[in-house]
Amino acid sequence: MLNKPVVFIQNAGYDSMKQAVDNIFAAFPLDVKDKLVWVKPNMLGDYVPERHATTHPAVVSAIVKKLESLGANVVVGDNSGIQIMVSDMVVASKTGLLGASQDRFKNISDEVVFKKIGPNSREDVAVSKIIEDCDIFISVPKMKTHLQTYITGAVKNSYGFVVGNQKPRLHMKYPGFREFAGIVADIYNIRKPDLVIVDAVYAMEGDGPNSPKVRRLDKVFASTDGVALDHYMAKIMGMDVSKIALLKYCVENDMGSPVYELRGGDEEAINDFKLPRTYYNINASNSLVDTLIYRFIMAKKIAINKKSCTLCKKCYNVCPAVAISWKDGPIIDNERCILCFCCKEMCDQDAISFAKRYVYVQKMLGLLNTMKDKISMKRRNNG
Repeated sequence: MLNKPVVFIQNAGYDSMKQAVDNIFAAFPLDVKDKLVWVKPNMLGDYVPERHATTHPAVVSAIVKKLESLGANVVVGDNSGIQIMVSDMVVASKTGLLGASQDRFKNISDEVVFKKIGPNSREDVAVSKIIEDCDIFISVPKMKTHLQTYITGAVKNSYGFVVGNQKPRLHMKYPGFREFAGIVADIYNIRKPDLVIVDAVYAMEGDGPNSPKVRRLDKVFASTDGVALDHYMAKIMGMDVSKIALLKYCVENDMGSPVYELRGGDEEAINDFKLPRTYYNINASNSLVDTLIYRFIMAKKIAINKKSCTLCKKCYNVCPAVAISWKDGPIIDNERCILCFCCKEMCDQDAISFAKRYVYVQKMLGLLNTMKDKISMKRRNNG
């Protein structure tokens, strides 16, 4: 590749976001005058900004003001993860994104179009029509971990194209880690962003995308290539990008670059950054032994901490497999559970838990697969 995409790193706090955004637009100039520009934050759910589960309003506000100063016609919008329970206007208000949008927020689920994605383009998915209407698309994700895709960044942020109950339907139809990663990537590929600006002032670690654990980085990242940007974030989180099915699928299908030119920072991994406990998941392997261990011994061990549960019913309403029933509170049927982690993703009380031994078995299986790979490579090298 002659011209590698640039990943641009800026030091920034929420009180100094204007300067960081000015620098980003200088590094990646866009002709936005009199054009419709869609700014898409991460609007996971109705969480206050201090939880850092959504894009911070200070970042969106700085971007909107910059675009308006350049003469753009701006629309801010996202399809939240709890759209089937709470209106996006309510979510936008709670997250602070409604005010940050300077009266530019729009309910983008009002108008939809159907797009064919997936293997052989057989899957019809309802997405917001704004992806066709906008002249320029700016994605503004939050730097977070994710239990199923391992990382939430530029590529995963585009899952917000999908409207309403289409999201749980896709989870149900494509439950495997690799299957779902391919669907997320295909949705990203419907309309790739012209610019990605990542809120990494506070990065989420642990069992994201709604973990209570955050790490202050005081950074903002930007690139015109979302796949390259996600590779960079995965590396500084301490992940092996070859284990991330989402990024592998993107590269294999020419959706973006795994290599890039880094400006303003380095690739040094963040010290002791906590990865999601599913990072060692062996769904990427086709080994019968691994599958049996995963499926019948360890995987389906999700439980609810009744002391933390506030009976909000988010987990009950969002479960695509209808694996949660209600009797004076939520009850999980682990036989029906498809391990999409939607319940944990939507629980703002961190009341959804794994068995404590889960992570150790995952690591054991991960090491087992690494050993098998080394043995196979040695055999190939020895002819």
